[in-house]
Amino acid sequence: MLVLLPPSEGKAPSGSGAPLKPESLSLPGLAEARAAVLDELVELCVADEEKAREVLGLSEGLRGEVAKNAELRTAGARPAGEVYTGVLYDALGLATLDAAARERAGDALLVFSGLWGAVKVTDRIPSYRCSMGIKLPGLGALGAYWRGPMASVLPGAAGDGLVLDLRSAAYATAWRPKGRWRRGRRRYGCCTRRPGRWSATSTRPRRAGSYGACWRRARSQPLRRSWWRRCGTCGTWWRRAARRGRSTSWWTRSTDPRLHPAQRSLRVALALVRMRP
Repeated sequence: MLVLLPPSEGKAPSGSGAPLKPESLSLPGLAEARAAVLDELVELCVADEEKAREVLGLSEGLRGEVAKNAELRTAGARPAGEVYTGVLYDALGLATLDAAARERAGDALLVFSGLWGAVKVTDRIPSYRCSMGIKLPGLGALGAYWRGPMASVLPGAAGDGLVLDLRSAAYATAWRPKGRWRRGRRRYGCCTRRPGRWSATSTRPRRAGSYGACWRRARSQPLRRSWWRRCGTCGTWWRRAARRGRSTSWWTRSTDPRLHPAQRSLRVALALVRMRP
């Protein structure tokens, strides 16, 4: 089983540990691509700070991130699970897992990165700034750049097991399961569970299709928080979206409004990581 996670934009300081050892990272098939991105990023940040800040999409207040990238080869490394911070990783709470759960998390959790491609939470990396959505001068868009290396490495890493994709859209462009992996995916949370891709697109009542019964059941329920209704059969939430400047509105399938998006994703990930084998 693999649980695919996005990285955090903010990261903990590198610390005073031993520097990066690229050969020690998981998925050695990505080593050549990692070296190319690392060389390009360090060269850019060393040569021209202003250009690097523009390429990385950093504000004036984040100028220090450029200097941090320039020292990636000598900066101290620490486990990726400690480097990545923010709501998602705080909720994941790797430090609170018992020994068996930490071992399963080290095997199952795979963090996608614009710099490293994908790393496990146990891989030791320095703190950096390089999102998947940027375009490096010599390599182009990183999402497209990583597509080839990922396609040759990740199917073997996934095997025939479950792949739980919790990545944001920018990181999902680097690798999408195909063939038998893709056919096994389901869209859950609806009265009719049919094979297909995960979808979060708006669905108007008159075009609800297989979700029509779900929407009708939700509409019969009393309003929750004025703009939310819930299907009494499968629990799917529907959100009412008003159109600016018009009196009409439509309903969109959504997730539980009581939870932060990161908490919704981590509910599933934690259940899989913490459960006994």
